[in-house]
Amino acid sequence: MRTDKRSLGFPAVALQALFLTSACGDGPTDPGDLLTYAEVVEVAKNMSTMLFSGFAGPEPEFFETTMVSPCPGGTVSVEIGEPEIDEEEGLLILFNYEANPQGCSVPLEGGANIVIHGNPGIGGDVRMTTTEFPGPFSIRVNIAGGLRYTTSDARNGICDVDVTHRGKGTLDFEQGSSGTETLRGTICGVEIDYTGTS
Repeated sequence: MRTDKRSLGFPAVALQALFLTSACGDGPTDPGDLLTYAEVVEVAKNMSTMLFSGFAGPEPEFFETTMVSPCPGGTVSVEIGEPEIDEEEGLLILFNYEANPQGCSVPLEGGANIVIHGNPGIGGDVRMTTTEFPGPFSIRVNIAGGLRYTTSDARNGICDVDVTHRGKGTLDFEQGSSGTETLRGTICGVEIDYTGTS
């Protein structure tokens, strides 16, 4: 596998398109503050959205740098590592990241919301493959770390995150992306096994 930034003209846009359209060791402070299954699924989806909101364009300089971008209600800082590229069979891109959301609001049904902060933050790696662009692609995002949350109905807690977010579908800049996504792992002690469309 080799590193070649010349091939990075599309990954940022692809990552945005997938996640923007789909959208803890200490445990909660007490049992009454537990998040529900539906709530942790929305938190997991939005963490991927926050991660890729920093990709404002397809330029290679978005790698090996730290970006601070707005999120609903706050900001998220994202540090992106050096990408590895393999073009022997289609295109494979792999890179590490660290992210720290501060005051980011996750919307829920009925107008409620969850505000999350890094505690200390999340990190992991991203793996994306495609045979042509735009076109079919798959992506895997590993998300691990810690969060502090407060809900609009006054629940709060500190918890661990260990989730894998996978997406598979077709990217079309004119029609938008379409496909399926899966979330598996745990957030705040709640086990997730979710499949949906994006």
